[in-house]
Amino acid sequence: ALADYNKAIALDPNYFDAYFNRAINYSIRKEFELALLDYSKAISLQPINSNIYLNRAYAYIDARQYENAVIDCQKVLNINPKSEMAWFYMGLAYQHHMKLTDAINCYSNTLQLNTRNPNAYYNRSIANKEMGRISQALQDALAAQQLNYQVPESYLYELKSQLNE
Repeated sequence: ALADYNKAIALDPNYFDAYFNRAINYSIRKEFELALLDYSKAISLQPINSNIYLNRAYAYIDARQYENAVIDCQKVLNINPKSEMAWFYMGLAYQHHMKLTDAINCYSNTLQLNTRNPNAYYNRSIANKEMGRISQALQDALAAQQLNYQVPESYLYELKSQLNE
C-alpha cells in the first residue's frame, strides 16, 4: 500500500487522499514523524477537515508531543464542538502530561456527549485515583465495567481497599 501512495503522490503532489492514507499507514507502522509530515501536508490541502486534525492529534500522542495534540484537538473542536473523540484525545494528552484536572474535565465533556463511552470512564477513574479522589475513581471504574470494559479486578480491589482505609 505504501508504494501505491508514493506513486500516487508522485503523479499528483496535491492528492489529499494519498497523503491522508499514507499517514495512517505510517502511524500503524509507528513511523510517527513521517505520519505527522503527511498529516500536515493533508491539512494544507484541506484545512477545515476535522478528521485530519483528529488523526494528527492521535499521532502526536503516540509521538509523546502532548501539547501539539491538545492544539489539534482544540482545532477539531473549533470545527466541530461536539467531537467526542477530540475531547477524549485531549484528555489522553493532558493525562500523559500529568495535567489531571484538565484531563478529568475533558473526559467529563466526552461523557456529556456519550454517556456510554467506557474508555472515558476508565481513564477518568485513573486520573481521579492519581489525584486521591478514590470514591470518584471507584464510581467511574464501576461505570466502565458496567459498559463491558475489562477493568482489572486488581484495580477495583485496590480502590475498594483505599476507600475503606
